[in-house]
This record gives sequence, structure tokens and C-alpha cells, in this order.
Amino acid sequence: MDLAAALEEMLHRIDGEMLPAMLDVAEGVVEDMKTGHTFQNRTGRLEASMLHGGASGSVVRGYRVEVLASTRYASYVDEGTSRNRPYPYLWPAWRRRETWAQGVVDDALARAVNF
Repeated sequence: MDLAAALEEMLHRIDGEMLPAMLDVAEGVVEDMKTGHTFQNRTGRLEASMLHGGASGSVVRGYRVEVLASTRYASYVDEGTSRNRPYPYLWPAWRRRETWAQGVVDDALARAVNF
């Protein structure tokens, strides 16, 4: 196998490990958003709308996965309004999970290059 083919294989292996790892990270952040928020949960709709999308990307383009709350008032709770103070849930959830997420990514990269 020549160098170009070996590099292409390694990039393919990294993508194969990183995309599922990104989903794992997103699931962890969503779980933390649901359990670690500071707002008073009156109806449960905001928590129920917290979810993540599919992972996409590559080593070359970078990876992306969306984490969101899809109720129309989600941003009002997270960022506040002129009448209500914010009760942030997305950024704090990420900050609590950041070290764990780095471990998930490190493990995925180790699996990809140790073949």
C-alpha cells in the first residue's frame, strides 16, 4: 500500500469512529440539559423538545452535530428577555460535559489509529 492510500484509509477510519463519537457527545449534552437546568419545569415541553440532530462532516471539513431545544420559547428561557432573566441550559450543559467529551473524542481517535 502506498502512502496516499494509507492516508486515505486512516482518514476513512477516523471518520468511521468520529461520527458515532459526535453522536455520543451530543446525547450526553442533551441528557445534561434535561437534568441540569435551573428553570422551573412547568409543562415538560421544553425538556421534551431537547434533542440532537445527526452528525456530519469529516476530518478535512470538520465535524458537526446540532444540539437544540425546539419549542418556540426555548431561546427566551436560555437567553432571557427584556422582562425575564435568562435560565441558560445549553452552554452550562456543554461546560459540565466538556472534559468528558474530550475523552470520548480521544478514545475514538485512539481506536481509529490503533489498527
